[in-house]
Amino acid sequence: MDLNIENIRNRVIREYIAKNIYQDPDIITDRTNVVKFEAPGSGEVINRMVDIFHTFLIKYKFEGNPEPYINLISELAEELGFESRIAVDYFYSQISLLDENESINPTTYLLLCIGGIIETFQQKIIRRLSLRLNRKVMKQNKDIKLNKFESLIQKADASLGLLINIEIIKEMSRIACIPIKPLITDHLESQVINKIITS
Repeated sequence: MDLNIENIRNRVIREYIAKNIYQDPDIITDRTNVVKFEAPGSGEVINRMVDIFHTFLIKYKFEGNPEPYINLISELAEELGFESRIAVDYFYSQISLLDENESINPTTYLLLCIGGIIETFQQKIIRRLSLRLNRKVMKQNKDIKLNKFESLIQKADASLGLLINIEIIKEMSRIACIPIKPLITDHLESQVINKIITS
């Protein structure tokens, strides 16, 4: 079964990259779409990220064999700066949940592959942000339990959600080599740190 790569490029990849993060034109939002942050140039960054994914996609013929998907994960992991094993494990774990008919569908494979790549990339940014905020929290109060960051994520805290998405866009901007207007997030960081300390 041949995939319509242009359709995957123009609709699926963009939707996966921008989902719960970005709205036209140039708006970053939290994951619940409660708060918004104007970021001129962010739309261009999203478009460039779609192009980067497409550049790697067109190199492979995607069939029922997992090999091209694993190769795609490995190449994009290097491009996006995360450990490919995590996304590969995610890919195989999702395949194991499919029934026999779905598992031979190249489109399903590719969607799981792209989803895993983007999820792993975003988790890298979240871990980095968590370490940074936890260091700041510890400077203010060494008795704080550091799992409160994860608790705020689970509660879909709007301030933290927006801060995460701004960090994701900033990392995408770096990878895409497209400068965007400096995004000042000190006030958001202060809000999140205060919630961690006082909750």
